[in-house]
Amino acid sequence: MKYLNYILISILLSSCTGPKCNLGFKEFLNKSFLKHWQENTKSYISKKGDKKLKYLLNSETQLGISMFNREDFIKISDTLINRYGNLKFGTLTIIELNTAGEKNTSNKYIITSCEDSALVIRFKLGADGWGIFSVKNIEREKISILKGLLNSENTNNYFGSGINELASYTEIESNSKINVKVYGFLSREQYEGINELN
Repeated sequence: MKYLNYILISILLSSCTGPKCNLGFKEFLNKSFLKHWQENTKSYISKKGDKKLKYLLNSETQLGISMFNREDFIKISDTLINRYGNLKFGTLTIIELNTAGEKNTSNKYIITSCEDSALVIRFKLGADGWGIFSVKNIEREKISILKGLLNSENTNNYFGSGINELASYTEIESNSKINVKVYGFLSREQYEGINELN
């Protein structure tokens, strides 16, 4: 029963007509997009972030410590453009998940959605920088369910013993419409929901 609301929301979302699939990677994942992305992220943290997020934002501003290592990620965007330059989609979703403690990993999930299907391209940060780790197709409904989990206000079921998370959810439908949400911690359901993209 706990996921019933998320499932109902996803059914409603998937039954609506989504945006036309006429966007491509060349319109995003560039320095111009990065500027808007960073501005939206900073605005969200300044208005709605907790103490942890505001501390990290202050460290990024004063010390140049990047929260999500986006600058280096954008530099390898040619990899996506070369491989998927002809791919068209209606919505681009970017999920970032950094974990530290028992696990020290940095992942980015680039998700393109068109009609009922979605393509998940997982990037992982390694010794040589960002690289594509895996690619898979999933049903768009699963992205809607995950979005419902990440928008849930019920985050009391925090399980981060030994794990320190930093996550973000970005949804883009056009260059002028970038919606960002940043998380200083995740509930068990949110954390497991993101990891189901692996």
